[in-house]
Amino acid sequence: MAVFEYKGLDKSGRFLKDFVEAENIKTAKQILKKKGIYLQEIEIQTHYKKDSGSLFQSQKVNTKELAVFTRLLASLLRAGVPLVEALDAISQQMPNPYFCSSVANLKDQVNEGKPFYIALKEYPLIFDLIYVSLCESGEASGTLDNILEQIADLMEKRASVKNKVLTALFYPMILFVIAITVMIVLCVYVIPNLMELFENVEDLPWMTKVTLALSNFLINYWIVLIVSFFTGLYLFLKWKKTKRGKSLWDKLILSIPVFGRLIRTADIAMFSKTLSVLLKGGVPVLKSMDIVKNVLSNNLIKQAVERARENIKEGEPIVEPLMRSGQFPPVVLQMIRVGEKTGELENMLDQVGQSYDRQVEMEVSALTALLGPIMILFMAGIIVFILLSALLPMLGSFDALSG
Repeated sequence: MAVFEYKGLDKSGRFLKDFVEAENIKTAKQILKKKGIYLQEIEIQTHYKKDSGSLFQSQKVNTKELAVFTRLLASLLRAGVPLVEALDAISQQMPNPYFCSSVANLKDQVNEGKPFYIALKEYPLIFDLIYVSLCESGEASGTLDNILEQIADLMEKRASVKNKVLTALFYPMILFVIAITVMIVLCVYVIPNLMELFENVEDLPWMTKVTLALSNFLINYWIVLIVSFFTGLYLFLKWKKTKRGKSLWDKLILSIPVFGRLIRTADIAMFSKTLSVLLKGGVPVLKSMDIVKNVLSNNLIKQAVERARENIKEGEPIVEPLMRSGQFPPVVLQMIRVGEKTGELENMLDQVGQSYDRQVEMEVSALTALLGPIMILFMAGIIVFILLSALLPMLGSFDALSG
């Protein structure tokens, strides 16, 4: 889909300047003609300008905007407002121009008789497979308002879990960057000036020799260090994109103490919650298993779900292939087994999701509490080491003079 900026006159003769989204310029002209707009000028756009004309807004819709749209649409439908009117009302108040144009186009397509979920498929960057599948089920069962409410809850939960994991890493990474920056400043600007005092000293302490060597390397070979870093980063990212590289990296991530458990817990929480919503929404089990793997971050757990889907297709219960994968904790497997036997799989998965959401919160707190002091000690250790390397020769000189 492309975005076109147009100028024209409406039926009342009022001048308009707005955006329209269409597959090509011919389709865009047809859409505007149906709206009764006399077109004067139209051209393709790669970005939107805000009303001020000073800033640019890309064609992106964040999770918060999508969740607000979804919940508002659910509320309007529950109040008895027809879908076309609800979409029209929402399109007039969305702050994101691109999203506003997209919703207006959705309204036009639905007004022309196209099913809502089919219209959503034309915007895969906004509405993912889970969203479209649940809306398809909701339209078929006449419960679109309830389904949209569940989708909004699910999106907010996914965003919350992701933010908690990122928050756990943000503070330690900031401390690490500060520690490295302080080390570089001391070695490049402070240590060389101090070491000029000890040029004639033959027997320097080993700490001083290490610091001098590091200082000389940073001063004389900084370009080599930068080139090596970015070359290594490029090769690593390229290797990580390969099938073998991604599998090995994801396996390594899961094996890291504390952090690996946090990643596994977050993925299991998202698997359980998403699968529960899909099954409650009436999406078939096989299709649900095919969709739910897309919300998982770790490739090993994703492969376990893919293999489970194939085994379920052959008639196996869900729990058996998940157990063989070794990626799911016994408690989760037991609850899934009970859910399958009692016919309450959706509710059991929902309970697992809620339980593991709480566990993610506890593990994020534990990780933050653990890494914070470690990084502070690391930063302090670097500073103390460099300072001692400068002070020890001075102390040795004072001892020699006093002796």
